Amino acid sequence: MNYFVEGLQGSGKSTLVRRLSKKYPDYKVICEGDYSPVELAWCAYVDKDTYIGILEKYDGIKNEIVEKSFEEGDHMILFQKCSDQQIVDFYKKVREALAAQNYQIMYLKSDDIVSNIDVVRKERSDDKGNEMWFPLMLGYFNNSPYAKEKGISGTEALLDHFRHMQELELRICKEVFEDHCILLKSKDYSI
Repeated sequence: MNYFVEGLQGSGKSTLVRRLSKKYPDYKVICEGDYSPVELAWCAYVDKDTYIGILEKYDGIKNEIVEKSFEEGDHMILFQKCSDQQIVDFYKKVREALAAQNYQIMYLKSDDIVSNIDVVRKERSDDKGNEMWFPLMLGYFNNSPYAKEKGISGTEALLDHFRHMQELELRICKEVFEDHCILLKSKDYSI
């Protein structure tokens, strides 16, 4: 069984993964950005034959708890300027590709995105209180083709984007992965 832990930044994905890894020490944890066959998009661009070979080689991966957000959907909005329906259709193809796999998605739904982002802003600051993550995230958003085309920028526009992302991710969970998805309230669940 593979478990995917999903949700917005600050929703508690890392905390949930740590708790699960303590409770189930026999499972292998792979966090976003770690080298893993699940994270191929971060590591390589390969031709179709190589890709098929990689999929065959790692077909037996079992017992993974994966911390990953729907980063591809975010990228599809901000840089490819895809519509919500195009993104939903993309995840329908992902589901088809996963048809033979045993997996479960745990989605952490945030009722207070602003507070969650504020916590992340503080946590991802240096020892002098200088924010490290948020300025990069804001720059990533402000400089995206989507934001430039819409003429939007700044903290409120980014927070609106996060709200939209969560609505879209919840739609994907319901329409595409309903039988493989467990919705958990961000920072308010028991394991």
